[in-house]
Amino acid sequence: MDEEAREKIRTEVLGIGDLFSYSHLYFSREIWILLGITTAFKLPSNLLWNAMIASGSFVLLLGFLLIWIAGLALLPFCITWMAWTMKKRVEMGEVSDEEAWREAWKRYMPLAWVMLLQGLLVVGGLLMFIVPGVMWMIDYIFGIYVVSALPIQGQAALDYSKALVKGHWFEVFVLFALFTIVSNALPFLIDPKNLVLKSLTDTCIALITPYSLFPFGIWFLNLYYLHERTPAETVEPIYPYN
Repeated sequence: MDEEAREKIRTEVLGIGDLFSYSHLYFSREIWILLGITTAFKLPSNLLWNAMIASGSFVLLLGFLLIWIAGLALLPFCITWMAWTMKKRVEMGEVSDEEAWREAWKRYMPLAWVMLLQGLLVVGGLLMFIVPGVMWMIDYIFGIYVVSALPIQGQAALDYSKALVKGHWFEVFVLFALFTIVSNALPFLIDPKNLVLKSLTDTCIALITPYSLFPFGIWFLNLYYLHERTPAETVEPIYPYN
């Protein structure tokens, strides 16, 4: 990553177009790695799921559940690797794969806990009243990046995410809604009857979610560095790892 781009992320307010262009210019390798890992789990699980729906086989259902659980267990590791790599590349220009994977493993459990806590809060808000659930979903959207790239964990990571989103809530909501609408509308627009084609289509659509992690990752870094330059008084203190 060149110094001009690194400096812009750290000092200027980025536009939506910058989030996508910077993702492809400087993190295309990481995008392909994450999409490849996702495909390795999603394609066989989609094949098993669609075959199970067609046949009602319990064995196929069991195979689907095993692959789904394995992918779910790997998810925090992939997210921490991605977020930590992005932050270090913006800071230093480059980072070794060995160091990135090592740091990802160290942050695995803190991120898994934050993802569970975030999910419980959002689902609870949606079950009680839809509006609070949506608001918390956007407020805490950077929580996974905070705990992956910064020395913050638990509820403090979600509070820090909320502080970063403050003043940008609507813009974050619009980008999040864009990805959500596209990923949920495409299965209705593209619905082949052939089992293999349907599984391939479902897998390609599912790649929208891991891809979206990169524009949001750039946005997180941009807001983080701008916030550190002019910190808000309402931000909770940072709690380092024990």
